[in-house]
Amino acid sequence: MRLGLVLISFILGLGIAQAEILVSPAHIDFGFVDIRWGGEQEFVYVRNIGPEPVNIDVTDIFCESEYIYVSNECLTTLLPKRSCSVRVVFDPMIPWRASCEIEIRPEGGAATMVTVEGIGTDQWGFE
Repeated sequence: MRLGLVLISFILGLGIAQAEILVSPAHIDFGFVDIRWGGEQEFVYVRNIGPEPVNIDVTDIFCESEYIYVSNECLTTLLPKRSCSVRVVFDPMIPWRASCEIEIRPEGGAATMVTVEGIGTDQWGFE
């Protein structure tokens, strides 16, 4: 029993390193995208501001449209003071309002949500 208490206080005394990242932007609005001209793309940038390397997990969740694509280019360990990008493409095939949330989570840290939205328009600019 005494060993358990010593171990707990040792762990609490050291603390557990939390992964620290900056994610920008927090919101992407593609606005109106003409369905005849192909998709638009934007990038979300992830920067490791902590002192330790970190693995990044990117998941597109709560997507209401198959016309929003997320390409994770943060596939390797992100070293301190380094950045990587996540490419987000909105390529509507029909006039449609689309939205999505992207979860960016460092291993051992809290998730950051990025919201994405856009409106596909037809040749006359109608939704």
